[in-house]
Amino acid sequence: EPAGEGMSKGLSWSRPVMTGVAPKARGGHAAALVGNLLIVVGGHYYGGDNTFVYLDDVWAIDVDTMTWHNPACAGGGPSARYGHTASVIEYKLYVFGGRGPKGALYNDLWCLDVERWTWERMSSTTAAPTGRFGHSQLTIGSKIVYFGGWDGPHAFND
Repeated sequence: EPAGEGMSKGLSWSRPVMTGVAPKARGGHAAALVGNLLIVVGGHYYGGDNTFVYLDDVWAIDVDTMTWHNPACAGGGPSARYGHTASVIEYKLYVFGGRGPKGALYNDLWCLDVERWTWERMSSTTAAPTGRFGHSQLTIGSKIVYFGGWDGPHAFND
């Protein structure tokens, strides 16, 4: 049997009933599951007249109750952006990179402590990767690995 065959038996798509105020529709956001909370950070949407609106907000959906929340986060947090990434180590969400208004590229790393809803900009003991968006990010133990993405004119293979 080919790989993946039979995996979909008994599975189907459904649209759960949600409660709470949902975030505005968007693209280019980052999302990751922290415990029972699916955290959504930033993104952008078409604002009309050939412009985009960039977001710096945080939303969480409790996947047990299917309830949306818009937590008030302390510590500032990353500026408005899209194409950034997020991953989880313990009960903290790490957000890296992205692209913002007027083509701004980011190579900053932010940590959201989901227990306290507090942002902290992280410092590095090594040189940060080049600013980028559309990259991938994953964790291996307590390490975060970034790969690829681009800065507009150049694709990265690092």
